[in-house]
Amino acid sequence: MTDSRFLPMHKGVATARALNEIATPMGYAVQIESGIQQDAAEIQHSTTYYVRQLGGHTVLVTPNADEVRALLDTLATKPWWRLNLDDDSIDVDGVTITDKTTGAAIVLSGGWGPIIGRAETLIEYQTNHNIFHIAVRGNAPPTVGSWHK
Repeated sequence: MTDSRFLPMHKGVATARALNEIATPMGYAVQIESGIQQDAAEIQHSTTYYVRQLGGHTVLVTPNADEVRALLDTLATKPWWRLNLDDDSIDVDGVTITDKTTGAAIVLSGGWGPIIGRAETLIEYQTNHNIFHIAVRGNAPPTVGSWHK
């Protein structure tokens, strides 16, 4: 049985998971930070949602799940940007894409797992699913590699 004091936190986590299901196919992750502060008089709950583009760039920080949903609805109307996995501008090693010029990297693990599913590496995913690029929606692509519309 769940302690009712923690129900708002559980609800926030469930909401973040549902929003993340919408976000990841577009190249974004919805993450959550929840907390509880208790004093003698009351319990204070706090929830903060973070929306990050592939590569880690944070595009929104808010305590309001409706704002996250509105952003995702807007992103769904933006153009697709694609990065070919065999592009000369990048090295692909495991779950890491590294820009050869800048050394900046995108790591597709943790919250980015839904992008490559259960594959251990990008190359395994590419082989199993016959894909040759990754894609994100937005006004601008991540800064790692040479993305194209």
